[in-house]
Amino acid sequence: MARKYNLTDTQLRHLAIICYREQGTNDAGVRACASHMCNYFERYQTKHFKDVYECTFGSGWYWSKAKNEAWVAAHPNVPASVVSAVTDVIKYGKRTLPEYVDEYDCLSDIALIINDGRTYTMARDKSYVMNRANYIPNKTIIQNVYAQGSEDRYTFYCFPDGVNGYCDAFGYIYKGNTSESDSGASESITEVSRGLTSYKLREIKTYAVGYGVAVLQSILDLLGYVGSNGKPLTVDGEFGMNTASALMDFQKAAGLAEDGVCGSKTWQKLKDALKV
Repeated sequence: MARKYNLTDTQLRHLAIICYREQGTNDAGVRACASHMCNYFERYQTKHFKDVYECTFGSGWYWSKAKNEAWVAAHPNVPASVVSAVTDVIKYGKRTLPEYVDEYDCLSDIALIINDGRTYTMARDKSYVMNRANYIPNKTIIQNVYAQGSEDRYTFYCFPDGVNGYCDAFGYIYKGNTSESDSGASESITEVSRGLTSYKLREIKTYAVGYGVAVLQSILDLLGYVGSNGKPLTVDGEFGMNTASALMDFQKAAGLAEDGVCGSKTWQKLKDALKV
């Protein structure tokens, strides 16, 4: 049974404003956003925040904490239907996504899909990629512009064009590797290089979650950096203390400020270290 949150009316309204920003008055999209907020908090952030409200604003879910707060302040009004939908999901536990769905995307961010071994790219086969009917749940391999590499398999709740479009449920997420390779470091470097190419190298730091973190962990591991526990990093896409420690060790060796934040200078040094 889905967890319920006894938030104040003001807190529910604030969360509704964020959902409204993403999906307008599209009821399915609003409910999916609210469901995703809860799932994300429960899967990754319970150690850092007390509830879904603090998580959404404190972790920078969707945007930074400052941008979330600024948006709410600048857009205090939201349709009653949106508030009602968010309340149903968060306060009464009426989620529309299973608890394991912790990812979402829009079709315009997809770089390519693979069906039956054949690759279709957004650039060359846009009409095919944008056609929901071509997606086979749990079989279609999807690589978006932020993905680590084409070996990652995704089926997820899909928002076709984000803020302005209609919400279209493609499916439920399954994340896993389509194959396990044991062919050595050269292939690992090739895979990580692919990740560096496909992931937009944004600044990431402690408590961040996602593909960028996985790319960072993969590079640090390949370069031989270990966590504060003295063990190799687990490539799990979660930026915890072990990842921060390994990153600061790399930054020290590279002559960078040891701040535990992977910004543009650190990303470049990591790429240089891999000779990518």
